[in-house]
Amino acid sequence: MQDLDLRRGRVREIVKKRPPYAELLPFLLGVIEAREKAALEFDPGEPAPADERFRLKMQGGLPALDPVSLPLDPEALRRFLEPILSLLEKRKPDEIKAVRGALADGRMDPAALVRKALSGAAMEERGKLENGLDSGVAAFLARHAAAGLLGRHAQQYEPILASISWEHGYCPVCGGTPHMAELRGPEGKRFLACGACGYCWNFPRVTCPFCGNTDQKRLGYFQAEEEKEYRVDYCTACRKYIKTVDLRERETPVDLEIEAAATLHLDMLVQPRGYDPPIARTVMP
Repeated sequence: MQDLDLRRGRVREIVKKRPPYAELLPFLLGVIEAREKAALEFDPGEPAPADERFRLKMQGGLPALDPVSLPLDPEALRRFLEPILSLLEKRKPDEIKAVRGALADGRMDPAALVRKALSGAAMEERGKLENGLDSGVAAFLARHAAAGLLGRHAQQYEPILASISWEHGYCPVCGGTPHMAELRGPEGKRFLACGACGYCWNFPRVTCPFCGNTDQKRLGYFQAEEEKEYRVDYCTACRKYIKTVDLRERETPVDLEIEAAATLHLDMLVQPRGYDPPIARTVMP
């Protein structure tokens, strides 16, 4: 969890440079802060002991958690959703009124909704669900609830995983796909950030995290002339890309969820070239 003042200052900095993000980023910041505070409702329990069995499991390429099997408390999920619903209510009052009604009368099961997000199932973001609710709002709520839950587990596993080698392009905590990367330190070591739980892990720079390609001739990157702190790394073998923040160009850390939303203009530059994003994430319903 990043320092609130640093994160808020970063949002102000970005908006000053790029005014088109003046609506999106403060809204997303509010959702992230509400999500992190509300996530304290979730009791992640004790992490698995870092014994020989656990290490062998991870050496075999299995992440620490199986998200689909995590226990879900419907009442804790309802309490978690309330502050996020309050934020969305200003933007979509009719839809949020309908969600609250569905939660009250049982037409919306928060546990089933979040379980779907944890399973990685595609969630329709346009139109209506069978219960008449807005599918975009439901998908947004499910993803942020899943992120809050998984983020609590990631915090627990961080000290344990620090001593375990992990060489895969998917998250060692939950198996999620990385949605952003950052370069750290004088050597520019690359760290991938999970799009599901937010955990960051070290990964070789000259390797595609999505297909494992190590042929430098099929790996490349580009960056906008006026934005030296950002780059887009792409792979011509699998036609995927990942946006990267070069922290060697900055004196303070950043929140990669904010940075992902603040670089949507880079997505619009790279996708017409035939490259696909690593994961579809909703930042605003």
